[in-house]
Amino acid sequence: MTKDKTVLVTVGSTRFDALIFNIQQKSVQRALMSQGFSKIVVQYGKSQDIFNQWVPIDEQFQKSNLIISHAGSGSIIEALELKKKLIVVVNETLMDNHQKELTQIMTDEKYLISSTPENLLYAIQDLNKKELRPFLFPNKPTFQKILDNQMGFN
Repeated sequence: MTKDKTVLVTVGSTRFDALIFNIQQKSVQRALMSQGFSKIVVQYGKSQDIFNQWVPIDEQFQKSNLIISHAGSGSIIEALELKKKLIVVVNETLMDNHQKELTQIMTDEKYLISSTPENLLYAIQDLNKKELRPFLFPNKPTFQKILDNQMGFN
């Protein structure tokens, strides 16, 4: 008996309607199904209300086999710490888009796959073609502080 594979989609606390829209596309859902995923859980932030069943997000991170996330550092750290496959979708509508910089660095180092909402299908199709390396964390609070300082969040 094969275990059901789950995708967690997280947009953070802001609106990210483009990601929500694209995850609902049949082509994206077919691509996920072709890779063995049978369940999608969406944390929709302030985007449209798709469903309203609250489950602790840390529990969802642990249960999921793939995380499709906005580019917030907290979500990236959580997924990488749990050694989950990670597609980070950059919200290009944000001003001073520090998230794009962080995502590019992490992509260049092969820790995650980056995408835009419009290219999510291609990122999913390439998921098993890309060799990702595990991120080895130093002390987590120290890493978070360094990351925040580098990104100008002090």
